[in-house]
Amino acid sequence: NRRISREAILARLKTRSGKPYRQEDVNGDLKRLHEWGPFSSIQVEAKELPGGEIAVVFIVEEKPIVKKVVFEGNREFDDGKLQEEIQTSPGEVLSETRLNEDITTIYKLYEDDGYYQTRINYEIKLDPASGEAVVFVNIDEGHEIRIKDIIIKGTIELDPDDLLGVMETHAQSLFSILHRGFFKEDEFKTDLERITLYCKSQGYLDMKILDVDRTIGDEGARLYITITISEGKQYQVGDVIVMGNENFPAEDLEELLPLK
Repeated sequence: NRRISREAILARLKTRSGKPYRQEDVNGDLKRLHEWGPFSSIQVEAKELPGGEIAVVFIVEEKPIVKKVVFEGNREFDDGKLQEEIQTSPGEVLSETRLNEDITTIYKLYEDDGYYQTRINYEIKLDPASGEAVVFVNIDEGHEIRIKDIIIKGTIELDPDDLLGVMETHAQSLFSILHRGFFKEDEFKTDLERITLYCKSQGYLDMKILDVDRTIGDEGARLYITITISEGKQYQVGDVIVMGNENFPAEDLEELLPLK
């Protein structure tokens, strides 16, 4: 241990000099040190000494400190913008868990800006002498993807335009600044749920989405989406019976119901 003092480590241990050796205490100490977070490796050794005493040795290896984060391949967003978005920063203890979360954050940033083919990886270079690490984030931005067309197949009675109308995802339009044609994965998944709910609201309770095909066109940077559905049977409302009404006529209550 270099940065973390011996006293700070001992303060977290139940195992104490002069106390009886208890394996459950040692196991708990290991768990606490792991949960504390600053160590990449923790080992414990118990050695029997002359006179029947036991020496308990905790061997720890500290996680490196981030010296700097280097972004490579980014053109759409500058280094400052990317650094603002992530948790990994100079002076912090390096955490690969946080670093993987940061990569997901950067993916989302690009996706929200229309970059659907972005590829990101990272490399950590350690300096054993200083205990510091330089994190290299390599970004292949790919092309800015715009949706060229969305097609819905499999409809019989339902109008595909009505289904497209409930979606927030739209093909690019030269006539509308709202329809810029960006593809966002989270929004598209919600759109599939919107389509399903709309169909069920029209009585197609067995409706299913059979397939979703996303194809990048030969011209590149253009996305074609095909959604194939099965309508199933349309159910109609039969008799509506109002029961338990004592103060209002059934006819008046039935008039308030959306189901006819």
